[in-house]
Formats: sequence, C-alpha cells, structure tokens
Amino acid sequence: MLAKWGRLRELRAVVNKAIEEVRSSGSLGSSLQANLRLTLDAEDLALLRSLGDELKFVFIVSAVELQPGAQLAVQVRQPAPPSARAAGTTATTWATTRRTPSSAAAAPATCTAAAKCAT
Repeated sequence: MLAKWGRLRELRAVVNKAIEEVRSSGSLGSSLQANLRLTLDAEDLALLRSLGDELKFVFIVSAVELQPGAQLAVQVRQPAPPSARAAGTTATTWATTRRTPSSAAAAPATCTAAAKCAT
C-alpha cells in the first residue's frame, strides 16, 4: 500500500509540473480547469485505473483520460468555453510533456494538431 501511494505521489509531481508549465504560458488558469491525458506503461495504467472516478481528485483537475503506452506522457489542455462548444469547438490544443518521475532532465514538447510531438 505504501508503494502504491508513493508511486501516485511521483506521478502527481510530474502532472503538477506539466500543469504549471501550461499555466505559466497563460493557456490555463487553475488546475481545476485542466483536462489531462496520461500515457502510461501497463503497471502505472493499472494503478491509476484502480482509482476510477476518484482519479481527477488525486490530480485536482476536471478530467483524466488514460491510455497505454511505452513512455510516460502528460498532456494538459483547457476545455473550450461553453460558447465555443456550442459553436462546435471542443477544446484547445494539447500541451504535451514527456518525462519519467525519476528523470529530472526530461524535455517538454508542445503538440499541435498539425505537428507531431517530439521529446
């Protein structure tokens, strides 16, 4: 149990750093405005899926989407405002950060709809 919560804290630190990078760019107000998309290895994916709907409260965000992958990637975006959703716009561009919790020298990257993410 202690290892589980230790890993959650590591992942939360990575997520918080990614959110703060997006916030400092002016694209996001507070973490509660953020939607997350996390790409995780099988072990971390199972850990986070075990939390179910409570996961958004662990990260203090509006929504969390999980997907399998070989490398940890955190994508943050602010949903489009209600007026934009009514006009057919669903969200702004995802900002992506690829890193591992143990890697302090991870490189951030920004994704746009027309560009591929690079680490």
